[in-house]
This record gives sequence, C-alpha cells and structure tokens, in this order.
Amino acid sequence: MFISDGKLVSLEVHENTSKYPQMDSLTHIIESYPELKESLNRYKNQTNMKRYTAKELKEYRHDKR
Repeated sequence: MFISDGKLVSLEVHENTSKYPQMDSLTHIIESYPELKESLNRYKNQTNMKRYTAKELKEYRHDKR
C-alpha cells in the first residue's frame, strides 16, 4: 500500500511472473520509483498508524458495498 496524490493505493500480486526479468526484485522496483519509496517510508515510520492485513482490507471493502 502507498499514497499517491493523497489517495491510498493497495497493490495485490496475483502472478509471480514479470514482463521485465531484470526487475523481479521488489526492492529494485521500489528504488526505481521515488514517490513510492517515500510513501512507503512515511507509512513505515508512523508507528501509531493502525495496520491491516489483506484479509481485513478485503472484508472492509466488501462491507462498504
């Protein structure tokens, strides 16, 4: 999850294959997108922020419908 333009964005990976074999490392991908890295670091550094599991987020989205 990360924040872009003030919006919370959640990513879900369904396949472990990549069109770009040289970018298979998640660390490399994060490093290549400064906005993503900055957002992830802000999230990681806020220890008082409530954390949610993927299952909890799916349930929450389902309940909102």
